[in-house]
Amino acid sequence: MQATQSAGGKRSSKSEEGAAKPKLPSFIKLYEVASVTKTQAPAGADGSWYKYVLEGGRSPITGMRRGNLKEVTEHAKRCAMELNERNSGKSPSAWAPRRSANQ
Repeated sequence: MQATQSAGGKRSSKSEEGAAKPKLPSFIKLYEVASVTKTQAPAGADGSWYKYVLEGGRSPITGMRRGNLKEVTEHAKRCAMELNERNSGKSPSAWAPRRSANQ
């Protein structure tokens, strides 16, 4: 992830794919993938596991996922993007009531 700062002091971020990040209120920072590291599998699980950390929003988020480094990194990037969209108001809240097709 890349972060740039304009002459006016506003920070804007772009993902490696070049897509612009949603604009959030100035007091909320965008989530970004801070790290992805290999870790031990949880008890009773097998395979290759990685721990990822997302930082920048209201609080750091740590997750674990099975897969290879590339798969887990892509998953972490998608999580950060979805959190940023949800915080910007572009995506409905996970807690918002669902509308039926007839409404």
